[in-house]
Amino acid sequence: MNGVLGVFAYFIYFPVILIACSYLTQWIFGLIEVSWLAAWLLAITTVSFLMNGYDKLMSKVLTGLHLTFLPLRVPEAYLIWLLTFPGGTIGTVFGMLIFNHKTGPDSLEYRMRLILALGLQFLVVVLIVAYLIAFGDQAIVFLEGLVERLTGFVVAVTDGVIDFIF
Repeated sequence: MNGVLGVFAYFIYFPVILIACSYLTQWIFGLIEVSWLAAWLLAITTVSFLMNGYDKLMSKVLTGLHLTFLPLRVPEAYLIWLLTFPGGTIGTVFGMLIFNHKTGPDSLEYRMRLILALGLQFLVVVLIVAYLIAFGDQAIVFLEGLVERLTGFVVAVTDGVIDFIF
């Protein structure tokens, strides 16, 4: 995705993914009694899976209609760094397998980036576990509060913007 249309895709999908994950996190937290972190992981996994399916659908539709210049595909960087890295690994892997997305012989670069993201995610998990072991319950309370505040902020801003527009 190059040029003005490519930039358009980056500005559209970032808020869509952020808002979807935030609303879904709050919905899951209110629906079933789980921690904020578990609700976030369920939400990001679901959104990651759905975005992989959407990107595969757009790939087939746009190629079939010869409209590949339209910025309706999800940027690869978003699939990896915005969805896979912060916890959507399972959704990305299942999306690759079920939708046969990014599994061709020409997608070696995508798979290498995915492996890098998984390695970094593993490192972050190890650091978080070390932090939890060192600080115990205080660390859990801090992480839970952080997820709750961030998702609440995104939902509040989104609601404010929607109220302002309409």
